Amino acid sequence: MAAKAVFSQHRSNFLDAHKKQSNPATNKHSAKLVISIMSGIINCMNCKLINEKAFTLLELIIVIIIIGILATVGLSQYNTTIEKGRSGEGKANLGTMRKLAYEYYLRYGTVATITSSDVGIGSSGVPSSCSSPYYFYYTINDAQPAFVQFMAYRCTTGGKSPQASRQYRIYFNINPSTQSFVTGSQWTDDSSTAPY
Repeated sequence: MAAKAVFSQHRSNFLDAHKKQSNPATNKHSAKLVISIMSGIINCMNCKLINEKAFTLLELIIVIIIIGILATVGLSQYNTTIEKGRSGEGKANLGTMRKLAYEYYLRYGTVATITSSDVGIGSSGVPSSCSSPYYFYYTINDAQPAFVQFMAYRCTTGGKSPQASRQYRIYFNINPSTQSFVTGSQWTDDSSTAPY
């Protein structure tokens, strides 16, 4: 915009001077005026290029690093959320096993003698070992007269893809006499709490 204004000003000055002086002696002024106009245009073009704003290489590198950090955090949160969805299979089957254990307790008055087949382990939908259509396999971990613990272990090999990179278990501790239960999840390698 500034270059156009300077160019217009110099052009009008040149035309005015050329109309007033048409003799050869004043052509020196005309030549000087043309040179002045051209140098003004070149200076304005250079000024525009010098004053133009741009990102430096350092600024671009910082932005790329920040985007990389955000992507890393976002990806790990995404993977945790997806795995929480997969843990729904284990929680649903453990809920069914809890109901069957309560029915067993009502029938026999104890859960100390409960077996895997009594709660559906090994039947369709509740595998006792990793198999391709399932993310988890299931076991009875502990059975006492008024207490039973069921476990769902996340498959790291042999289960439905994608396999877990680190195995965790979801547990249900059930007391059928009080109809209460405790649930949670743990990493199998160090028994610390898993986020599922």
